[in-house]
Amino acid sequence: MRTIPILAVLVSSLLMSGCGDLVSLHPLYNEQDCVLDAALEGRWENDDAVLTVAREGDTYTVTYRPKSTPSEEQTFEMRLVDIGGVRFADILPANGVLGHMFLKVRVAENELRFAFFDSEWLRQRVPHEDVRVAKDNRQAVLIERTPELRKTVEKYAQRPEACDDEILFRRAPARAAAPADEVTVQTDPGTHDTTYSIAKGNCRIRWVASGSEVNRGVVRQYADCALPFPEQVSLISKLMSRFLKDAAKKDAFRTLSWGRLFPDGPKDTEMAARLAEAAKRSPQWDAARGLPKTGDLNGFVRKLANEASIHAELREAFRNAGLDIEIASVEKVLVLRAGQLPFFDRLSTREVKASDRLPFDCQTWFKVSKLTP
Repeated sequence: MRTIPILAVLVSSLLMSGCGDLVSLHPLYNEQDCVLDAALEGRWENDDAVLTVAREGDTYTVTYRPKSTPSEEQTFEMRLVDIGGVRFADILPANGVLGHMFLKVRVAENELRFAFFDSEWLRQRVPHEDVRVAKDNRQAVLIERTPELRKTVEKYAQRPEACDDEILFRRAPARAAAPADEVTVQTDPGTHDTTYSIAKGNCRIRWVASGSEVNRGVVRQYADCALPFPEQVSLISKLMSRFLKDAAKKDAFRTLSWGRLFPDGPKDTEMAARLAEAAKRSPQWDAARGLPKTGDLNGFVRKLANEASIHAELREAFRNAGLDIEIASVEKVLVLRAGQLPFFDRLSTREVKASDRLPFDCQTWFKVSKLTP
């Protein structure tokens, strides 16, 4: 059986003080039996954190923000399913690392209660693998596929000893909505990180400027946005304008950590598609093997992305602010057959074959510098 390295996310996942140790390789739900619950939606909080639940079609996006360290905000994809007379949430980290966590969920008036479907008592009774994830740490992983997994969960759904202690959140007081396109600024008193946020409709983009001396001048971008790339750049320009009002930050600004070109969920695909198209055009790319003909993959993709200017609108926005950017580093390049990509219809009009193996995603960092006359 193939096991999956899940420590990085699961040790620090949903609720760092109470996260279950039991995770699953397979989901608890079938697409046809997921349920929706409007009572879950909105902002919830307790002494430790703020929890936001937003519906996205037939799924939910759950955002967990610790009050002590808001820059460590985490996002999860959640689906609800009723099994054995109990409502369960199947939660998966939004960064794509595999490992489903199951929680019992109860909503009553203005209180949200949930408990991880996990306990020492339960682990002694369900089939699982103990996966070594560190020298002195092992992770309990459910290995049953969904049909058998549902039967197991149903068997113990009504047993209180099968779950960890309940965690209580109360509905947060309503807040006055910020005007559309307005940049809000919040500084973490612990880390001194400063977060600049902007929203338009269902699109939200944040810049987090590091407050530590070692990372001075480094900005991390977080985006949950399906707007076309040029519209996103318009919002980023407003973020940057507010950010650059701080002269010290402007002088120190040296790195923009973009994240993935093609993150999970309904996101814009423009830069990912441009990268794939550029690889197809390049005589140095072997589309049959899905590798550059010479050199390493990361270095090739970095150079190709700059030469193709896949970030042209973003660069123009920076130049309008007296700055310049270029892709300085990429990691974890993903390559797939073009026919498997969700934007293949676009690629097919550019003489791309379904069998062509093309790069389309990577972790990306931009170098920021002052624009020279």
